[in-house]
Amino acid sequence: SHAFTKAYKPHLDRLGLTHPLLPWRVQSLLARLVLGLVVGTPWRFGLPRPDHPPLAAHPTISQDLLVRLGRGDIVPKPGIAELDGRTVRFTDGSAVEADVIVFCTGYAVSFPFFDPDFLTAPGNELPLWRQLVRPGEDDLFFVGLLQPIGATMPLAEAQGQLIGELLVGRYALPSPERMRAEMDRERRCLFRRYVPSARHTMQVDFDRYLHKLARERRAGARRARIEARRGSSSAPEAGRGHAGHARDGCGPFSPPLKVGDAARMEARRGDGRSAVGSTGEDT
Repeated sequence: SHAFTKAYKPHLDRLGLTHPLLPWRVQSLLARLVLGLVVGTPWRFGLPRPDHPPLAAHPTISQDLLVRLGRGDIVPKPGIAELDGRTVRFTDGSAVEADVIVFCTGYAVSFPFFDPDFLTAPGNELPLWRQLVRPGEDDLFFVGLLQPIGATMPLAEAQGQLIGELLVGRYALPSPERMRAEMDRERRCLFRRYVPSARHTMQVDFDRYLHKLARERRAGARRARIEARRGSSSAPEAGRGHAGHARDGCGPFSPPLKVGDAARMEARRGDGRSAVGSTGEDT
């Protein structure tokens, strides 16, 4: 993956390269140019040349890696082919005597406190709306279960604010149908952009995620106010059709999601049923 230093992230922000409305392919091209000028090409330090563009995989974030490589403190090696006692043989035919092997395997998402029939995440796959909640469930939330390029804490704080507003009635979730449609679109974008890996199943853009969540909070506040005025018990139905909320695709110019026709909505209101769907992982 691409060596990306913390020291240069503020410069990219000030240049507008991480703006949430800037398409990721443009961000990738600009990041390649800026990092090439400021940091240099990582493969000149012995790292393998990436087989994907910048921002198509979670980057290596280290402010010391290239310095250590330049000094010779770190020697890059390819994959391990064989272990023979303390001898480690690599796929390029070289071998070293190793004292310690550290497996940097990342995280395995699991929920041992839930019945597997209710909730599981095989291969780190757990489809969630806004990486926060499953459609049709408004009493189970997943805070911080995402992987941004940047710190997780500000995203978790924003998630907590939305949950708090929901619990006190100042925010209403969209209908389960709309949530599933948005999840389908976002997951298609995710898999089209990132290198296939269990590491990228919960990947989000830091700035874009905060932008979407702030916009969703405003849309949810409108739904809650409409519900309060109508005295309805079906908050998701009250908020259907907000065009600002519907525009949520891969980029800023994505077409709006299709909403249910008026006749179907009126029929649902007429018989008093709320829009509650399956709680299964059907994305």
